Amino acid sequence: MALNFEKIITLSDSSIVDDPIIAAEACISNEAQDNEIIQYHINDNVAADRAGYIVESDYDALTLKQKTARLTSRAVSKIGIKNFPGLGSYGFFKYFYTGDSKVLIPINAYNKRMPAPVIVVTPGASSINVVITEPTSIDYLSFKIIFKNGEFKYEYTTYDNSVDLPLPLVKGTYDIYCIGYVNEGERVSINSNVVEYKQLVGNDDFTPSINNVLSSSVSYDKTLLATGWVGNIYSLSVAGVTVNSNQDVLPSEAITQAQYESLAGAGIVATGQSIETIELTSFGTVPVIDIPIVVIVRGA
Repeated sequence: MALNFEKIITLSDSSIVDDPIIAAEACISNEAQDNEIIQYHINDNVAADRAGYIVESDYDALTLKQKTARLTSRAVSKIGIKNFPGLGSYGFFKYFYTGDSKVLIPINAYNKRMPAPVIVVTPGASSINVVITEPTSIDYLSFKIIFKNGEFKYEYTTYDNSVDLPLPLVKGTYDIYCIGYVNEGERVSINSNVVEYKQLVGNDDFTPSINNVLSSSVSYDKTLLATGWVGNIYSLSVAGVTVNSNQDVLPSEAITQAQYESLAGAGIVATGQSIETIELTSFGTVPVIDIPIVVIVRGA
């Protein structure tokens, strides 16, 4: 025997379902994580949405307010939403101009980060020892240890709770912290405590020379500014890039869903490089919002 519970509510004050064209594509979802009610619809070929929260089971006080496009920022001809208890809503949409269909699983990602580990840093004559203590509530599979100086970072991955790492090759003040991973690439921790370390000897800058190419990869936090595009070309300044260097351009860990969708729709490809400059070309829709990225320089 199945039990069905039903409550009829009127959304006329905050809904747009009175428009028959929009109503044909209107969908309602309920996010189990935070009890958010979301109405998705198409308005002038844009997948828009309105949302509100149920407070203390008071459905009558529910008000839907306009939000940003969660499905996609590109023009669409059709959308569909499916709710899954405990998981939230999954979305389907069809691009208006190309006819391609996409599925977004889930629409609203809830990236709850795990408890932070604690590090103790002990500098030595030729290396730095980092001891990692995990919280009692979690057992991490691996750790990423970061040495950060401004936009420049050294990154190391370890499966051990104690590791000796090389001294930075460049002089300066570094913030050292780590992130724990429960599974490879999944469920990361909050950043650990930050330990300040001063490297007093070494190179004066982060540009590798012919006789001193960094043995580990060097990463830089960068932002593709919406105002920085000239047509579909973006010239990005990155220390350490040469005419022969190898580098990867990746989304930042801090990227939002809207920024990721814009990046994915831009179809960005590195089409040239020179001293400390990478030329990026957008073969899709040029982003109209700022996009945080990471550039990893691997030397010549």
